[in-house]
Amino acid sequence: MHAPRRKFLTYANVLATLALFVALGGGAYAATLITGKQIKDGSITSADIKNGSLLALDFKAGQLKTGPSGPAGSAGTAGAPGAAGAPGAAGTALAFAHINADGTVDAANSKGIAAANVAKPGVGTYCVSGLTTLTPKNTVANVGPNGAAISAVTGLGAVLTCGVGTQVAIQAFDDLGVLGDNDIWLALN
Repeated sequence: MHAPRRKFLTYANVLATLALFVALGGGAYAATLITGKQIKDGSITSADIKNGSLLALDFKAGQLKTGPSGPAGSAGTAGAPGAAGAPGAAGTALAFAHINADGTVDAANSKGIAAANVAKPGVGTYCVSGLTTLTPKNTVANVGPNGAAISAVTGLGAVLTCGVGTQVAIQAFDDLGVLGDNDIWLALN
């Protein structure tokens, strides 16, 4: 005769069978239920993460070290020229002139000062008069590249060797302080 099966169905056998079930299939069941909300912040360490499983996008900017810079690439082709810019604001000079070394006026580079306004009474001396549209209050003169002078001196009114009625007087000097003919760039305010 057979012994009744009840003999083997003990509390210990039931617990052992349940423990075997949990050991064999319980881990897979638990993995499907654990989410990031259930993991305590800061509790996962590098030992818990599979090597090579994280991507650069898993890190915040600046957390990963950058490698050395690669070699510079070749220069690209030049781009097309840009559109012309808007004209600049008008200058503040009320009048200006390029006076040639012989006392004539370069009309293409002058405004408000004509040949009739300039006299050359002597070497290196230029007198401006007859300016009816303005009364100069400030003068700036520079020597140009045509001649031996290296500096220019200006004055308002009948000064230097210019006579009565002169509005601006200019003298050009060489490096020894001797008057010399030279082209002059003049601006009046």
